[in-house]
Amino acid sequence: MIEKSDCLEKISSGRILARIAEAANRYSLDPRLLRARVLLHLPRGATESGYASMRWIRHEVDRIAARVSADSYSGLDLRVQSGLTQVALNSLSFERTTESVALLVCKHFHYLGRMRSSSQHWSLYNVETEELVAYCSVSPMGHDAKRTKLNIRLNVAEADLLMLSRVYTSPGAPRFAISYLLRRTLRELRKSDVRFICSAVDPNLGFTGVSYRASGWTLVHAQDPEPYKYVDDNFVTTGELLALTGTSVAAEQGHQLGPRLSASICRLKGQLIFGRPLRRGEDVTHLYN
Repeated sequence: MIEKSDCLEKISSGRILARIAEAANRYSLDPRLLRARVLLHLPRGATESGYASMRWIRHEVDRIAARVSADSYSGLDLRVQSGLTQVALNSLSFERTTESVALLVCKHFHYLGRMRSSSQHWSLYNVETEELVAYCSVSPMGHDAKRTKLNIRLNVAEADLLMLSRVYTSPGAPRFAISYLLRRTLRELRKSDVRFICSAVDPNLGFTGVSYRASGWTLVHAQDPEPYKYVDDNFVTTGELLALTGTSVAAEQGHQLGPRLSASICRLKGQLIFGRPLRRGEDVTHLYN
């Protein structure tokens, strides 16, 4: 990835972020989406200290921008609000979202590009324009070692814990739309027997969890850093890799995919897990300090 005649650049530098913003403008893309997608891919070509060839970075930014542009949604089944709105939060329509609409949101507008299976979905809509303003999904925790460790830390059974797995706000969403959506969603979840809800925040993509903190969530766990995985040079989630290979064992995945599978070597930050109890009287503030 690194050529002798080329300069090296930190993959998270302001210069790189400016280039991503320029590419988003050139391809008429949501800059938030392109930034997250590119930052998921740049570790693939970075050194352990987080530097990569500027020539390769330019190529990768353009490659991802072209892919996102080609995958842009232009159908009639979903309208996402793009222009800024002055509508009051409490006048937005809070609705359960069908799986078909959720699939479109996750594939075309969320930076991971994939919907988690067995999820429940909710959205906020602008009543006047019938456009989607914000979206979230809630999923079972799953069975991998990281989630088992979180179950133990919270001292709750797997069935008592849900994961807020996808969150999206449109470019035209009003301030605090996410906080309002989360508040309404938690109100619905309190009707079930679930005790806790958690959500993972990836600081490597510039996410800080500020919307969760503003909604009364608590930082309950900091995961150990893990490398990003790639198949055919494209980022894959843990779920995608499991679906592709039928196993969560890294050695078996490597055996099946061979040179198609690669992993980042640069030092990444571990994901931050924010949580909130759904039952009144329970507390998680003691879990992390």
